Amino acid sequence: KVRDYISTNVNNEVLHTVREFIDNNMNSSKSAKKLFMHRNTLNYRIDSFIEATHINVKTFKGANAIYMLYKF
Repeated sequence: KVRDYISTNVNNEVLHTVREFIDNNMNSSKSAKKLFMHRNTLNYRIDSFIEATHINVKTFKGANAIYMLYKF
């Protein structure tokens, strides 16, 4: 299962960051403010998620896949 693969290969903090990024319409500045972190930290976590899963959440297609995976 994809969800199991992500949960074993991605840190929970990174996953939470990615989900917030998607919930904030893929807006880095808005997401960083909401998570109380620097924008570079947010981008680093998103990049580490992409590297671990090979799902680019910076694109609509990748973000939609993760959104659908965790919302339903």
